[in-house]
Amino acid sequence: MEIYDYVKNIRCLNPIVHAMTNYVAAEESANILLALGAKPVCADAFEEAAEITEKADALLINTGTPSEGRFVAALASGRSAVKKEIPCVLDPVGAGASKFRNEHLAKLVKEVQFDVIKGNTSEIAAMREICLRDAAKSNNELAKVTGALILVTGETDCIYDKSEIYEVHSGSNELKRITGGGCMLGAVIAAFLIVAYREGVLSQNKEDRRKYVLGAVIAACQFYKNAAKEVENISLSFGTMSFRNALIDCISKKAGLIHFNQNAAYIYGIAGRKNIGENATLIDLINAIQSAADGGMTMFQLREKEALFKDLVTEAIAIKNACHEKNIPAIINDNVGVCLEAGMDGVHLGQGDMDIRKARRILGANRIIGATAHNLAEALKAEEEGADYIGVGAAFGSTTKTDARPFDISEYGKICAVIKIPVVAIGGINAENVCRLRGRGLSGVAVISSLFQNGDARKAAMLLDKKIKGEC
Repeated sequence: MEIYDYVKNIRCLNPIVHAMTNYVAAEESANILLALGAKPVCADAFEEAAEITEKADALLINTGTPSEGRFVAALASGRSAVKKEIPCVLDPVGAGASKFRNEHLAKLVKEVQFDVIKGNTSEIAAMREICLRDAAKSNNELAKVTGALILVTGETDCIYDKSEIYEVHSGSNELKRITGGGCMLGAVIAAFLIVAYREGVLSQNKEDRRKYVLGAVIAACQFYKNAAKEVENISLSFGTMSFRNALIDCISKKAGLIHFNQNAAYIYGIAGRKNIGENATLIDLINAIQSAADGGMTMFQLREKEALFKDLVTEAIAIKNACHEKNIPAIINDNVGVCLEAGMDGVHLGQGDMDIRKARRILGANRIIGATAHNLAEALKAEEEGADYIGVGAAFGSTTKTDARPFDISEYGKICAVIKIPVVAIGGINAENVCRLRGRGLSGVAVISSLFQNGDARKAAMLLDKKIKGEC
């Protein structure tokens, strides 16, 4: 399974991770789970810990700020997780620091079957002393005795199975300069393991299921290290706290959680390869999209009518990644199945497409659902059914839809006065006529031909932006 598949599944499942983490890094752990598309719960009171775990999809125990009560709660949650058969991750932060901590860690490992025990070199050495009574023994031996994969984090992450060692390279030294760098990785691993459990659920062979867990741990480490490497230069310009925030931002972008807001559809581009040129390639389309984004396009919809499902998924993934590089949402026209499979930010539904409520049930609460309307009644219905925005037109006819209905642009003001969600004008809009739409309450304009058919999408977007802002 590819890294993208784990991320896509986490977002679709929206799972609950019970993160019993230390209070120093609780915020970071919760935020990185949210960035992935998971739901964190950080309960650590004995009175409710086991009950919370019963409702969760994974358990993470981090011992960074221990107390008698926290350890008792962690043990109760661990037992609950084993009974429910959900993934368990142990991050033995500070192992070896005190007799108190070591005794409780020994009890945890004895009574709870963890899938992964992760820590730095000194923490894992302490775990060998705790579990094997000899820190000089190997991490492979520790894996045999505990039944867990042993992850030693560092410049190179090393994952020890009973007889094998797997390495994950890359990463950033900046992770050492922030609190919670390792704790966040523990949370990411817990979320990835949920997908591994779902994939391996049909296997009755424990060794086969272990392979799924190993694949998830390797993928989680690669994913996290790649994100850290991607943003490490932020520290050089702005400092270590900016690096931490940039890391979480990067993961939210990689997970596809670019959220829709009132301003997202300001300049809303729509295109397929044929809109770029008769023999345009996917690369041509991506270049045009990114050029338009550089010029001010704030959202993009992929509209391909003739591609096969498998080919369209491949194209949609590439388009989504290109849009996310520019920090803009990427949605697809009509096709809920491709939206789900490709992990796109949402779908636009016409009057003859899938029912909005049904699409919402399939796609979940986090994805964007746009709807087409031609009058106030249709707009009200779409809003009531849960659309995030409404595309209304055709404002000035359409060169791409021969069956576009005529529309009186004076109706925009009436619709926008009633509809609370963003309303976007569509249909034949260009730099020459866009000024006629100003002052009507619209959140944006959707454009196809005028943005992508002149050979310079960046310049076209800049001109539209200039006209919309009043230089008519």
